[in-house]
Amino acid sequence: MSEFQADQPQPSGSQQPPWQPSFAQPPATPRKSGISATKVVLIVVGAFLVLGIIAVGVLGLGVWYVAKSTHKDANGQVTMNLPFGTIHTIPPGQITESDLGMAFYPGARCVTGARTETSGFTQLSAFFLTSDSTDNVIAFYKGKAGPGAQLITLPFGGTQFDVPGQAGTSVRVLITQRKNASGGATSIQIVRTTPTATPK
Repeated sequence: MSEFQADQPQPSGSQQPPWQPSFAQPPATPRKSGISATKVVLIVVGAFLVLGIIAVGVLGLGVWYVAKSTHKDANGQVTMNLPFGTIHTIPPGQITESDLGMAFYPGARCVTGARTETSGFTQLSAFFLTSDSTDNVIAFYKGKAGPGAQLITLPFGGTQFDVPGQAGTSVRVLITQRKNASGGATSIQIVRTTPTATPK
């Protein structure tokens, strides 16, 4: 009986395919699906860096715009030209009770004042400090505000009087006290808002 050789040609008409040597295939390593934790951390850090760069750019642009729009005169008063209007600081001694339409608390020291002018209104404000308690200041302005005033207790602990006036004019008195600010003094802010007269 003759031995069949793999390299010998197959008889014609045979359906058996030529013999192929088989090689053992290494088992396939399963591919990991999803994104690794390192990539997630890098993506998050990159996003924060981009947001930080944008925030710094916006802040820098805002500071530049304010600096460009701010002018100081020979008397040290500042004028700021902003998109919504103009703000002028006023020396404390130049603000009167008649300007604000409200009495000053006795003995209170005026720290600063400002006038804001927009296309819709003009606003005059002054900021005062006193060593008296908030109860004394509130009692004083209850008597000065009149019966038409609205008393509002604010969430952060302040007290506000809204006093309506004639022809849309209004006066707001805000009374607050912060132990960690202004040496614990009671602060009083008086703001008078007057609508801008529309041209006829």
